[in-house]
Amino acid sequence: MTMHARLPSPIAPSIKWRNILFDMLFYDVDKLTLEEQCDVLKLADHEGGVVVVSPGKGNRRVRAYANVDDCLKADKKAIQAIVVAGVGSSAIGTAALACNVADAYDIDVAGIVSGYGVKDVVSESLGGWFFYGASDALGQGFRALLDYWGKLPKLDASLESGRQMTASASPAVPLPEDVSALIRILQAAPPGLRLLVGHSKGCLLLDFALERFAQTHQKHAYFKNLRVATFGTVVNLPEKFERSYQFIGDLDWFGGVNSRLGMGHTKINQGWHHLNSKYLFHMDVESVLKRYVPIR
Repeated sequence: MTMHARLPSPIAPSIKWRNILFDMLFYDVDKLTLEEQCDVLKLADHEGGVVVVSPGKGNRRVRAYANVDDCLKADKKAIQAIVVAGVGSSAIGTAALACNVADAYDIDVAGIVSGYGVKDVVSESLGGWFFYGASDALGQGFRALLDYWGKLPKLDASLESGRQMTASASPAVPLPEDVSALIRILQAAPPGLRLLVGHSKGCLLLDFALERFAQTHQKHAYFKNLRVATFGTVVNLPEKFERSYQFIGDLDWFGGVNSRLGMGHTKINQGWHHLNSKYLFHMDVESVLKRYVPIR
């Protein structure tokens, strides 16, 4: 059940549409036709929904699925990359980011819709701008605690960050729908999957899901072959994933305060937090990926 289904009207619709507006400012939504935007919102605009897009303009194929099962049945063989957007956490922002990645590599890309769950009420009240704090671990750890309330993990005496806190949570505890969707696609192992991309709050979600995946797999081909790229938030990705690339704009104070800047990353000149090519100081996702993240 989505957040706007749980909150009283008219508050819920206003939150939803406000977040869509944020995503229209932060992402290249013009890559989608109006009809495609409506289809995506109708079918996949809830936490754990999945959008799959093909490259191209005019003849682009956009498929929206209510859940991972439907997506895998129809598109498992097509998926070569997965994206998780942030900011407003709407399906439109997710689909727009997927279009950027699809066009960069001429591949089909799945996007997992995050947000709108009860655990995101506080962050959504800020317009989808994450409140997780200065580190990915503490931030996503707090989100996990909201999900797992009453099932708090034990803390190690030498705990240096919230990463161990979230990592020690029992794998048997149900995961948030967006995290679960990503992990389930990884476990299904689409034969062409080569790349994961996160932006803003999506980087935190990506890191949390990969940490859980790394806990439950001693060895996996993904650790050596899967590329992981983050934009706008520098996170402490699991060391098992050998091919990681992190990018943040040199003007991005917002992403900076929510990042672990001690981790390796690349500064993008004249870039802020948004990815919308219509506005100044955007990070050009397609150019950055082509330059820094080879997938073939």
